[in-house]
Amino acid sequence: MSPILFPKELKQYQNASSDSSSSLDSPYNRNEFYMVTDVLIIMFTLSCLGNLAVIYRTYKQWKFDKTSLKMAHKLPFYTSCSGLIENGLFLINIIHTSMYASVFEDPACKLISFVIWALITISLSLYSVMAVATYLRICHNYDRILRFGKYDYRLWSNVSLISVMFQLVNIRNHGSRKYWCAGKSGKFSTSILLFVLITISLVVILYCYLKILRKINHTCKNEQLIKHGEFEKKATNKVISYMIIFVLQWVFIQAQNLGRLFGVEHPWIYIIKGHAIGATGNVVQLIINEGWDPYKKNVTKDNKVNNVTFEDGHSGLNSLDTNISRV
Repeated sequence: MSPILFPKELKQYQNASSDSSSSLDSPYNRNEFYMVTDVLIIMFTLSCLGNLAVIYRTYKQWKFDKTSLKMAHKLPFYTSCSGLIENGLFLINIIHTSMYASVFEDPACKLISFVIWALITISLSLYSVMAVATYLRICHNYDRILRFGKYDYRLWSNVSLISVMFQLVNIRNHGSRKYWCAGKSGKFSTSILLFVLITISLVVILYCYLKILRKINHTCKNEQLIKHGEFEKKATNKVISYMIIFVLQWVFIQAQNLGRLFGVEHPWIYIIKGHAIGATGNVVQLIINEGWDPYKKNVTKDNKVNNVTFEDGHSGLNSLDTNISRV
């Protein structure tokens, strides 16, 4: 027999029942809750381990060389450092959600959201700036374009400028979502802004890297470069691997972002964010391109070969070898 409740008590009872049924670990949401949190904890843990592996491999190379690293080592290192912080914050988010069936409260949630958004924009900006710089260096022989100065301050000043611009636009949209803190629910301006940023970055990166591949392939067609084909093949594979991993990583995030834009709250919208393609892909890419054990490249020997002239008048293999070795 139901208890007799006065109107005020009845309203409180209905509100309590509504809150109970809509909570993350309620009977109505329990299967989704455990599926999302369990899968994401595993995926974000794998991502953190992948980031740590790249950082450790880069540290070994730095200790071996005892000099400043080339950008071929710095780029995955920088990406893994930002990725480790981002994935670590998401992992903390999900562990907290799985333990308490709720996300962090403000202001901690807004701070976490701010840092995650900053890292996302920094990662996209870093690859975009590097793609443009590499394109100008290899395709147009701009000798000074990859000289970023001490501690790469020129690189980071450009990356930070782009990131700050997007942060200022999105400053009011930080807060909680259903399972984590990374932008308020219902704020479509955040989804639109992220969609535009990802689209622009992917277009710029694809254009630059395709132009680089075309330049390399054009160089390899010269008969005088046949004996150096193995070097060019490795350089081409390196460019392709960077492009494929990055594009795959952000295509998945773009799909998740579109789902959010159209108000889709299906579990896969959250699970897809935890994909470990970027972190694990960077580990595989680094091992394939550089190997797990550190080594020294004898670039001087490669640069002593006979010069071949491109149509634009620049030195062919000599220039291309030097340019790629700096990438």
